[in-house]
Amino acid sequence: MTVMTVMTVTNVNHLATNMNIFNKIYNSLPAFDDVFDEQTFYLFALIVTFSTIIVVLILSRFIVLKEVNY
Repeated sequence: MTVMTVMTVTNVNHLATNMNIFNKIYNSLPAFDDVFDEQTFYLFALIVTFSTIIVVLILSRFIVLKEVNY
């Protein structure tokens, strides 16, 4: 015997509601081209890279890994 799922009216309405929420959120977010042009994207990437390096260097002073002896 095979089991088939039946799409009820409730399931279809729930799916339509989820899609409407997703579409509203998707349409409210700006596109990549609206936020960045070429120069500001490179500047943003540079700032993220340097800030990551600085955070890693600071954290490496405080985090110490110790060998576990069994």
